Amino acid sequence: MWRSLGQAPESAIVALLMAERAATATYILSRLDPPVATRLVAALPRDRRNAALCGLVAPLDVTPLAAHLIEEAVEAALKQAPASAADAGGRSRLAGIINSLDPEEAEDAMRALEQVRPKDAAIVKTMLFSFNDLPRLSERARALLFDRASIDIVVMALRGTDADFRDIVLSSMPSRGRRLVEGELNSGAFAPPRDVAKARIADIVLGMASRNEIELGGAPSADPS
Repeated sequence: MWRSLGQAPESAIVALLMAERAATATYILSRLDPPVATRLVAALPRDRRNAALCGLVAPLDVTPLAAHLIEEAVEAALKQAPASAADAGGRSRLAGIINSLDPEEAEDAMRALEQVRPKDAAIVKTMLFSFNDLPRLSERARALLFDRASIDIVVMALRGTDADFRDIVLSSMPSRGRRLVEGELNSGAFAPPRDVAKARIADIVLGMASRNEIELGGAPSADPS
């Protein structure tokens, strides 16, 4: 059964781990092959990932009855795995669509989803990101972003934003790159519409998040412009 679980869609196993208590999730991970467990731990949100890693140092003893109950729950989850994978794919597609909407339209769409499918809305919300959310990324995530985004794109996207927003965003950029960006912003030179640059930066962030290179988290930020 544990081998079968390791072959199930990753999204279905992650959903199972998130639905269980931390101790139960740790027990499940301890029964999987190390390469599978490694992939799953990397896909978990930070708090749950850290709890699982700490638990794996010295897993709790599980009674035969508790082990049997966990195995029954895992078997039931395996039967539902195809549906769970389809749900995950649907949520991912929906998040991609909402990310491409104007802020007001995206907010309206999320309100509608929360009324009809509140649990799905909560998951989709963690997959949303716009340029205005840059300050809520960790310093590490912003540093990785600046490794991918060109100076020109950063400059165009930051034109018209306020000083506080720029200071937070650029605090993770290497000093030389930051001086170049600030110099361009202070020059007052004409730049093409910044919406395109904003969208490109948001796309880079979302791509990094989908590959588990960074995490999206925190409350959405206010419009900096």
